Amino acid sequence: MSPFSYSVTPKRNDQLNMGAVPEVNDSDLYKAYLQFLNVDDQHTSLSSIGTNYKLLIGDEVKSVLKTKPGDKMIAGLPDPSKPKPKNAVYFVPGTLKRWNGDEYYVPIKFWSAYFQLCVEISGRINLPKKGAAAGGAPTAAAEPGRDPHFLPPKPESPAEKELRLLQQKIDSLPKQP
Repeated sequence: MSPFSYSVTPKRNDQLNMGAVPEVNDSDLYKAYLQFLNVDDQHTSLSSIGTNYKLLIGDEVKSVLKTKPGDKMIAGLPDPSKPKPKNAVYFVPGTLKRWNGDEYYVPIKFWSAYFQLCVEISGRINLPKKGAAAGGAPTAAAEPGRDPHFLPPKPESPAEKELRLLQQKIDSLPKQP
C-alpha cells in the first residue's frame, strides 16, 4: 500500500467565445474595397484610384485572380538567387483563399495596394508619414480628412458618446486616500 494517493480530473470546458458584428452603412469602408477592386497595372494604389472607381466583377478585376490548373502557387516575392519554377505564380502571403471550389489570390505586384486596403479597414489607424518622428504626434498631413490614404474616424454613436463623457467625469473626480 502506498502512503500517497492522487486523482486527476481534467476539465475540458475552457472556452473562447468570439462575436462579430458586420459593418453596415459605412460608405468609406465600401469605398476602400471598391478602390482595391479597381487597382490595375496603371493604377497601383488606392489613392491613385481616388473617386474614379466602379463596381467590377469577374475578369474585369485584376487585383484578385483565380488560380488556373497547373499554377504553382508561391507566397511572397521571388528569390533572385533561385531559378523561377515553371508555372510559378507569386501571390501576397495570406491571400490564397478557397471559395465555391475555386482558389483566389492577390498577385504579388499588388502587395502595396493590398497593404493599403488592410490599413484602411483595420480600425482606421493613422500611420505617420515617412520622415515623421517615430512615436511623435501625427503630422497635419496624417490626420483623418487631410490625407486620401486614410479613412476618417468612424462617427461616435450617442451611447458611445455618453459612455465617454461618463468616463471623463469619473476620471476627473478626486481620488480618495
